[in-house]
Amino acid sequence: SADCGAAVSAAQDLAASMHCVVCVSGADDHVVDRHGRWLTLSNGHPWMTRITGVGCSATAMIGAFAAVQPDPWRATAAAMAYLGVVGEWAAEQVIGAHGGVGSLQIKLLDGLQLMDRASFISRLKLTIHD
Repeated sequence: SADCGAAVSAAQDLAASMHCVVCVSGADDHVVDRHGRWLTLSNGHPWMTRITGVGCSATAMIGAFAAVQPDPWRATAAAMAYLGVVGEWAAEQVIGAHGGVGSLQIKLLDGLQLMDRASFISRLKLTIHD
């Protein structure tokens, strides 16, 4: 959409001027850096926006991933990818059991601990832009 394009463009300008990585989070997450790298992650679920602390958790996860991945763009992309995949999985589980967002919060935390590599890879929706 035009709004998405404007947000990505603004993020790219900010990343270039501040020499940093910028993540625009929404229905799709966009991760850009000052070198022009840009990827889009298309996992997650709208209910994630209704749980207090998910955004703060994303920030904390990016910091944790950055502690072990020296490339900040990769660290940000990996953390956001993991949170999105787990959130999508958790929403499927909760909705299938006729639960609501309170149950999603618990299932999201469980998923962050329990998601295995194969499940993560099979669910990941990632696009790298040239």
